Amino acid sequence: MRPQDKLFVVIGSSIVLIGASYAGFTLFATKDSDRTKVPTTSMSDAASNSSLPTTSQQSSNASSVNTNYKDGTYQARASYDVPHGDTNSVTASLTVVGGVVTAATTTHDYRSRDSAAYIDYFDQEIKPAVIGKNLKGLSVSRVGGASLTSSAFDDVLDTVRNDAAV
Repeated sequence: MRPQDKLFVVIGSSIVLIGASYAGFTLFATKDSDRTKVPTTSMSDAASNSSLPTTSQQSSNASSVNTNYKDGTYQARASYDVPHGDTNSVTASLTVVGGVVTAATTTHDYRSRDSAAYIDYFDQEIKPAVIGKNLKGLSVSRVGGASLTSSAFDDVLDTVRNDAAV
């Protein structure tokens, strides 16, 4: 084989590999590629911070969707580990009327820019994902591409369900 042909084969092969790598990355990469990591709520968080008593009774003239929950505003917190070794937390305040979530706010404690991006996307999409939904059985999945934050939010929902239970 002539040297020019060898050079052509090497360069051509390199281009094909780079193109295939880019296509594979574009097709299969997700914003939170660490989806195998499972968020954890530590027992100390669950015992000391998960349920902050901010229940305020509200009257509801609407027909009740689920009478298993007291109307009120509930606040809970859950912590979760992120891939680079830090621990983040999400605190949510949810208002429940007639068993339905009518308002939601979240605050976060985090340190990295990577977390900030996921949390921004999460915050943009969490309200439409929960407001107007029945608290019983409510669960979020990868809201805004933030699977770790979403799983921790599910822990918050569990705490709120326990606190609001009649």
